[in-house]
Amino acid sequence: MYIDIHTHLLPEIDNGLQNKERLFQIFSEYAACNVSSVVFTPHLFNPDIHTNLTNIYSMYMSCKELAESFGIQCYLGSEIFIRDTEADIEGIPIYGRYYLIEFPVVAPPGSNFFPKINKVLNMGYGIIISHVERYPWLTWDSKLFKDLQARGVLFQCDAANITLPKARTYLERDLIDIFATNHHGKPTDNPDKLISAYAQYPSVAQKAANLFF
Repeated sequence: MYIDIHTHLLPEIDNGLQNKERLFQIFSEYAACNVSSVVFTPHLFNPDIHTNLTNIYSMYMSCKELAESFGIQCYLGSEIFIRDTEADIEGIPIYGRYYLIEFPVVAPPGSNFFPKINKVLNMGYGIIISHVERYPWLTWDSKLFKDLQARGVLFQCDAANITLPKARTYLERDLIDIFATNHHGKPTDNPDKLISAYAQYPSVAQKAANLFF
């Protein structure tokens, strides 16, 4: 069994899936790949993406019912964009346990970042950094990365990106904790890439299983 912790499949909510009818095919693909759980993680606070906050929960309940008809359990989380203007990290934690966060691609977080994540960690939550391979300012040997790792922060890599040079620098050193599709409803986001990534990197599969099963 597999879990996909990072998707944008709630229709008409953010920059992800816009057509609910397409979910029938998507859930069928997940079921064929033996993915037992899917987490919806709509964007929160991303300045470049409009998120329909009002309809998140009602759409989630509708999609959850559809997923269950395919034998798939669905959960609601969020992908939280980290900006220096917010005093705290706020959002919907995955399984009530992990905050999934993302950063601007162009620049690292500001000086108040560590106080914010320390507060979250001290409250007993975990933190997962989404698609860590995207950030040019974050490298496996940087002080920032080591400081994050020392705090127990986890690192997610998009399954479709495992062949990218940046992703390989993390994977070759066994620094990735979990894969996800970051599924936006596109045909190229097929979950078979998730299964293939775990097959190529069984140590990541074991770490992911220890986190969620």
